[in-house]
Amino acid sequence: MSRENQPSHEARDTLVRIAYGAMTAHTAGAAARLRIVDLIGDGARTADELAAEYAAQPPAMGRLLRALAGIGLLVERSPGAFAVTPAGALLRSDGPDSLHSFVRMFTDPAMLRAWERLDDSVRTGETAFGPADRGRPDRPGTRTAAGPGGCPRAHTAVAAQIGLNRLRGTFDCGPPPPRGSAP
Repeated sequence: MSRENQPSHEARDTLVRIAYGAMTAHTAGAAARLRIVDLIGDGARTADELAAEYAAQPPAMGRLLRALAGIGLLVERSPGAFAVTPAGALLRSDGPDSLHSFVRMFTDPAMLRAWERLDDSVRTGETAFGPADRGRPDRPGTRTAAGPGGCPRAHTAVAAQIGLNRLRGTFDCGPPPPRGSAP
């Protein structure tokens, strides 16, 4: 490879961030499912305090809190005491601009399984969502993390992130219903 075609440090950093993306998403998803930000609130809490509320292991909770600090969702205010950052506040389940449901939806196992099958979907043309992943958010017993009001916020965030916010139309937050099911 000639010297002028060598990747820049910025190009390498971009690819490293992309490769770490799954771990970052899983970390944010765990925080959303465990409602870490809701429990911390406006103060600072320790791993021991949060672990006691979940009957979890304090060392494992400490690792999660440090990981959340590492991705900018928490900050360690004093040794072992973590507080929520402005980015982390978006994981509050009750905030008007909350992305809690959005994070839960995009880190849900059904969504992640579909992305794991992307290469097969590209090769075969089949949907990446398997039969076990299909469901309707409006039907009881289906898997959805979007929750009430989650889809409009999620669709706006997704559209803006991928440059589709200038388009007008409908965004379906759920996978299609199984064949042969009633609409």
